[in-house]
Amino acid sequence: VVAARLKEVGNDFFKRGIYNHATSFYKAAMSLDALVPVYATNLMAALSMDRKFRQCRDLAKSSKYGTSSK
Repeated sequence: VVAARLKEVGNDFFKRGIYNHATSFYKAAMSLDALVPVYATNLMAALSMDRKFRQCRDLAKSSKYGTSSK
């Protein structure tokens, strides 16, 4: 429940274009429940919008929900 609320707050920041704050809330949500893929995808979206492409790529590569090697 707490992780979902953190995601909602992150979403509010994302909608307002405050991507660095959104990133912080998505990271906090992931730290509480890493098995929910939407937290990682939202984090990658916020990182992309904040032009932090390398961090986004690294997260995608390290995430169990990231790109496949197939």
